[in-house]
Amino acid sequence: MLPSLFAAIGVHNYLPGVAALPEGIRFIKSLGYVLRLARRALWGSAVVQMLMGLSKGRLVTTALYAIPSIPV
Repeated sequence: MLPSLFAAIGVHNYLPGVAALPEGIRFIKSLGYVLRLARRALWGSAVVQMLMGLSKGRLVTTALYAIPSIPV
């Protein structure tokens, strides 16, 4: 993953035209921010559930940690 990060930074710095978004899809940046906020809310909820369950000595298997059964 680290080589990919360095490659992305290099392309962004030395070839900005390649890394830039076209004018027609600038909304993707806003969509990325919305998804980031949703991800942080889910992560925060998961941390709270885990800490509450572990403080009571229980393994958390509900809500975000539940495994849905998929009908076959």
